[in-house]
Parts: sequence; structure tokens; C-alpha cells
Amino acid sequence: MNAAMWKVDPTGAFQFSDRTNPNQMVLFTPEPNYQLLKKLIIREFSGRIVSVEEIDKFVLISGFTHFKRHILKPMGEAEEITVIESNGKRRKGAYPPSTIIRFR
Repeated sequence: MNAAMWKVDPTGAFQFSDRTNPNQMVLFTPEPNYQLLKKLIIREFSGRIVSVEEIDKFVLISGFTHFKRHILKPMGEAEEITVIESNGKRRKGAYPPSTIIRFR
């Protein structure tokens, strides 16, 4: 990194600022669009019985993360999904590996 900075400014008077330019597009948004992810998940799995691993793979390919906390947990609370099977003890709102879910 130092070599790259010296190449750009050989005087050594360079400074770093992480301040965002309001006129520039932002590469990474502060939080993913979970509403979009929920729509994608519902469209893909509506009316099906699937494993958490299958949902995880779909979410990963779609470019998202944290779907259990931000999508499955609220859907479970709203009874939009039902846990059919889970290995071991499962806490309410948790979706450990091998959990099988039915989408309405």
C-alpha cells in the first residue's frame, strides 16, 4: 500500500480520508435490501418444504447474508413459515443446520 501511495504522490504529503463524497455513488450500502431478499426467497420456495441448507445456498448465490435473523425469524413469528423438523433442541427463532421448513 505504501508503495502505491508513494507512486501517486512522491512528495510524501499524502493523507487518507474515509469521508464519503455525497456526489459519488456508494459501492456498498450500509445494509442489504432485506425486503428484496424476502421477495426472492418467497418466490423461490413458496409452497415448498426445504432445508435451511437449501435456503442458505440460494441466499449465498443471490449475494446476501444473515437471512436467518432478518428473514426467517420474522417470517416464523408471522407464521409465514413452519418448522417441520429440527435435529436436537431448537430455540424459538433459531434455524440450525438440518432444520426443515415449510413455506406457505
